[in-house]
Amino acid sequence: MRGLLSLLLVVGCLMMSFTLPNQSEVRWLTLEEAMAQSKIHPKKIFVDIYTDWCTWCKKMEKFTFNNPYIANYINDKFYPVKIDAEMSQSVYFKGQNYIFRPGEGRKGRGVHELAIYLTRGRLSYPSVVFLDENLNNPQPVAGFQNPARMDMLLKFFGEDYYKYVDWNLFRQIYKSPIDWRTQSVPRQRQMARTQQRTQSATSSQQRVAKTQQPVQPSHKTTTTQPTYKTGVRTNTSTQQHYNRTTPKPSTYQSPPEPRRVGSGRADY
Repeated sequence: MRGLLSLLLVVGCLMMSFTLPNQSEVRWLTLEEAMAQSKIHPKKIFVDIYTDWCTWCKKMEKFTFNNPYIANYINDKFYPVKIDAEMSQSVYFKGQNYIFRPGEGRKGRGVHELAIYLTRGRLSYPSVVFLDENLNNPQPVAGFQNPARMDMLLKFFGEDYYKYVDWNLFRQIYKSPIDWRTQSVPRQRQMARTQQRTQSATSSQQRVAKTQQPVQPSHKTTTTQPTYKTGVRTNTSTQQHYNRTTPKPSTYQSPPEPRRVGSGRADY
């Protein structure tokens, strides 16, 4: 009996694993599927433009799109679509047929006209493009995006901030919950640690500042008379000044009294 219950439990878990989608992965759609679902339930479309030889495209797939926070937000707010910029089949999009152009693009590999349209002629791999609910106004962003920066882009377009806030201002204001160093630890935890370090450093600096406070001057102020090297010499004990330029007393001595000689003539 126990063996039968164990077998039923294992079979049930296997069925759930096949039926329930993995929320930590992006559920990619084709462009046709995204357009069909957008007519029933309008949402923005998130497009990832890549190539098979692009190394950074593979890194962004591995490190960014496999992030659970990024994947869940994309699945919730967008219809995610992957487009190979060098695919050969034609695509019908918004009343126009887009085809592959051989011999163009990087090293003559060829490029698809839809990739040119979505990136507005500025081809770069990888690139992500945001389309509104009516499949209009493509907003391309070129280059590799780590999870923290991708989260910022998703919030900027997904929450319609792009309609009334400048991107440079939004980048300064918005703080992603994804830590840019670990790409997984929530930013609130890291901010709490940083705040604790800042408080401890501030308290230690205050303690050091108290021990090194300068001596405050007393209320009694004393003034000293300046001493000049030329002209006047100051004696601080008697406060008497002597002027060096004053002429010294004369050392002239009067001549001796003349001696009287018999004839009455003065003889010196």
